[in-house]
Amino acid sequence: MRSEGYGRYVRRLELPSRPINHDAMNPIRFVDILACCPYLRVLVKPAFYGNKGSDFWSNHIPAEQPQINDVVLTSLKRLDWTSCGYKGQDTFLGSHSVLSSIILRSPNLRYVSLSWLPGPIFKDVDRTGYPVLLPSLKTLNFEGDPGLNHRGIQNGDFPNLTHLVLRPFDLHALLPGNSSILHMIGPQLRTVEFHEDLRGGDHLDPFFKLFSKLQEFAFHVGFPALQSSPLLQHFELKAVHLQIESINHLRETYEAEDLSWEMFGKTFAFFSAHAFPALQHIILHGEWDSVVHDGQFRSLRQFVLDRGCSLEYPDGTPVPVR
Repeated sequence: MRSEGYGRYVRRLELPSRPINHDAMNPIRFVDILACCPYLRVLVKPAFYGNKGSDFWSNHIPAEQPQINDVVLTSLKRLDWTSCGYKGQDTFLGSHSVLSSIILRSPNLRYVSLSWLPGPIFKDVDRTGYPVLLPSLKTLNFEGDPGLNHRGIQNGDFPNLTHLVLRPFDLHALLPGNSSILHMIGPQLRTVEFHEDLRGGDHLDPFFKLFSKLQEFAFHVGFPALQSSPLLQHFELKAVHLQIESINHLRETYEAEDLSWEMFGKTFAFFSAHAFPALQHIILHGEWDSVVHDGQFRSLRQFVLDRGCSLEYPDGTPVPVR
């Protein structure tokens, strides 16, 4: 395949979720596709199912044909990569090595999303010639804990990373001695989002201590039920994004009618405390209508305003008095 063909027009490529090779004598290989798309900007790999697609990920092809080692993806800006499920694990072993090769050879990647990796992707990678991983990366999105392991990652990697998204997350990863990459990148992050529940406790003191330069923080209300600490001090946090699915979801989760309001009270008290003197905005995401229309919300809103913070929706509209 030649880059002078139609591949030169491709800017976004989404791979199939199942094997596509039907001709054993002339198998289609992923590296061939990459080689003929020199201006690719977005690459998406969904979960790959089936155990007959190993040829698709194969890098063992005749020397006269394109190989991943010969492909430098200078135009690639975004990578969304999901591992396969349980039944396709053998197939994924091939794509796992391809993933690390892509990352090594994509110096201009700015956004990377990695979902349900079976383990650290750089553990056994030969980094000769690649002293810095992902030098242009701004946003890293992780789904599943194994991908957070730091094996194969060095100090100085991800030098421009400022935005981290985690789904889900265990607070135990912040403990000293843990192998999480958070201990390496935490001090440089400016925005952190938790898109699912937090596990491992209700105290975020270690989190804010490690993420000392954090300016924006997003998480789901009630996961965990935050506990205030008189020792907590964070001088950089400027905006907090609070997400809920619905108040009924909280009631069902905690199996109590009034406990959801206790959660709201603890959350607003936590972020309205003097531990965050630079906090300016609390932004509400999700189904807040039934909450802000309830009379019990009035005191919480006033508590935030008295603190000197704005209470608003994502578009900047202030939460009105009800």
